[in-house]
Amino acid sequence: MKTLLIALCMVTLFSVSAYADLDEYYKYVDQYTKDRNAFLDLKERAMSGDIAAQSEIGTIYFEGRPPGLPQNLKKAHKWFKMAADQGDSEAQYRMGFMSTEGMGEFIGVEGDDKKARKYVEKSAKSGHREAQKMMMGVSMGAGFLNSNEKDLIAAYKWAGLAKGEGEDLDTEIEESMKELEKMMTSAELARAKGMLKREINKRGAHKGGMGAYGRSRSK
Repeated sequence: MKTLLIALCMVTLFSVSAYADLDEYYKYVDQYTKDRNAFLDLKERAMSGDIAAQSEIGTIYFEGRPPGLPQNLKKAHKWFKMAADQGDSEAQYRMGFMSTEGMGEFIGVEGDDKKARKYVEKSAKSGHREAQKMMMGVSMGAGFLNSNEKDLIAAYKWAGLAKGEGEDLDTEIEESMKELEKMMTSAELARAKGMLKREINKRGAHKGGMGAYGRSRSK
C-alpha cells in the first residue's frame, strides 16, 4: 500500500510538473509569435522609409534582441546607415563608431574614420548627448577616430552642451570642464565660454535640439 501511494504521488507530481512546463512552453510560443509579428511589421515600415523603424531595427540587430535574432553587426550597420543618412541622431551616433576603419574591418564593411567623425559630429549638432561627449574627447585629442589635434575651445563647447543641469547634471562632464579650464589660457577660456553661450542662444529657438543641456534650459 505504501509503495502504491508513493507511486501515485510521483505520477501526480510528474503530471503537475509536465503541465507547468507545457504552460511555460505555450507562453514562450505565444510571446515569440507576438515578437515575430511585431518585428515583421517594424521591418515593413522600415522598408517603406520610416526612419525611426530603420533605427530600431538597427538596434535590434546590434543588440541581438527578440524574437530570437542573433547579433548581426553587418545588418545593424546597414539599417543604421539608412536612418543616419536621413538625419536620425541616434543612428548617426551608432554609425560614428561602427564606421571607423577598425570596426569596419571587424564587421565586414568599408570603414572610413573621416566619415565616422562626420556622423558623430552631425549627431552631436542635433543634440545627442553621447555624441557630444564623444566630440569632446575627439577635440581633446583622445585618439579616437585618429584625432591627434587638440581644440580645447571646441572641447569645452561640446562639454558644456552635454553637461545638463539639475537632476540631469553629468558630473563626469562637469569635472572635465574644470580640467579644461585649467588647461586653457584666460583668453582661450573667454573664447570658449563665448562660443558655448552663442551655441546655446542659437539653438534656444529649437527646443529639443540642444541635448541634455538644452532640454533642461527649455523647460
